[in-house]
Amino acid sequence: MTPVGTGARILERLRRAANGPPGRWLLLLLPGGLALLGGAAAEAVGLLEGRGGFPWYGAGLWAAGLLLAWRFRRGRAAQALLLLALFERLGAIAEPSGAAVGGTGNLIYAALGIAVPFTLALWALLPEGRLFSQRTAWNLAVLLLEAALVGFLCRFPELRAERWFSTRWVAWDPPASLPLGQPALLAWGLSLAVLGALFLRRRGAVDAGYLWSALAVLAALSRGGPGPAATLYVSAGVLALGVSVVEASYAMAYRDDLTGLPGRRALGEALRALPGAYTVAMVDVDHFKDFNDRFGHDAGDQVLRLVAARLARVGGGGKAFRYGGEEFALLFPGAPLERAEPHLEVLRRAVAASTFTVRGPHRPRKKPSRSTAVSAARIRESVTVSIGAASAGAGASNPEEVLKAADRALYRAKAQGRNRVCI
Repeated sequence: MTPVGTGARILERLRRAANGPPGRWLLLLLPGGLALLGGAAAEAVGLLEGRGGFPWYGAGLWAAGLLLAWRFRRGRAAQALLLLALFERLGAIAEPSGAAVGGTGNLIYAALGIAVPFTLALWALLPEGRLFSQRTAWNLAVLLLEAALVGFLCRFPELRAERWFSTRWVAWDPPASLPLGQPALLAWGLSLAVLGALFLRRRGAVDAGYLWSALAVLAALSRGGPGPAATLYVSAGVLALGVSVVEASYAMAYRDDLTGLPGRRALGEALRALPGAYTVAMVDVDHFKDFNDRFGHDAGDQVLRLVAARLARVGGGGKAFRYGGEEFALLFPGAPLERAEPHLEVLRRAVAASTFTVRGPHRPRKKPSRSTAVSAARIRESVTVSIGAASAGAGASNPEEVLKAADRALYRAKAQGRNRVCI
């Protein structure tokens, strides 16, 4: 195989990885990771030496993030931004007296080491809501209660709260780079486990922002006290949350929640950005309405996800989009119709060969303790698709005309008996 052919195969595999679920996870994690990495790099090369911090930087990011959260109705992101702001302010008034837990400043830092991970994990478990709502008010009440509790412990040093934060359950000392007691380390371990699990389950941008903001606060705490480095790490967490709001809003506008494919708006922008030759194929699930009426909408959603998964793996440099309902679109940039057609035929056969299990009408939702003939019965089904394709230049001079030509070819495929490709 020539080097050019090898390079094309590598690029194709990278494209598929980016379009698949693991690739989307990495893309969601990338902005927050870069923000935190930038803070670490600034500290490593000595950019913070001799500086008293960047109050304007953190305040500007915080205000911009809060404005974005309000504009796009991301209550969870706004609450996390407020938590980071409170952490930075309480940390700024603390004056640690040494590495050991003791004194008002160290007491504040030790208390924050437990309160912040607990609050982030609690809020992350809650569903998304508006910025101004009853749930947000209760969450902010929890935040104020935590701040009041820290103030109370500092007001009455005779309670010796520092002993609670320095309790040793096991004969193990944390590394010097992480000056936290065992209770705080346990809280952080549980919080990061919860945040990581929620991100993997939901695959949401705001969940990624929560994870990175938690790591940013942990990095700030590892500096042992307030200062330019701690402020910069907190600002990195604020930046990660702000970017997550933008990512979540973009996903809502351009990505389909059910299938994970880019949506119709994304297709329109991709078409407008394409110069030269390209091919568009419209894909329709055959007899989808009858399938929905027979098995219900849950089974119909299962069919759409199955078809979308097959479309996402189309060859020839094609990219899949959810167009609407049971209709999808495939875009082949730089490919004329004769080069895209074989890949469409391979795709049609792959969908037709796929089978899946449908929940029967009498099958219980929970598995019974003993299997019966009714509960063991399973219905195996398969679906087919009809495909119509057209390319730019073949009587179509703009994206709208190419889409209309592909749609007319799709109707010819359905009129000729479905489960076929027409051009």
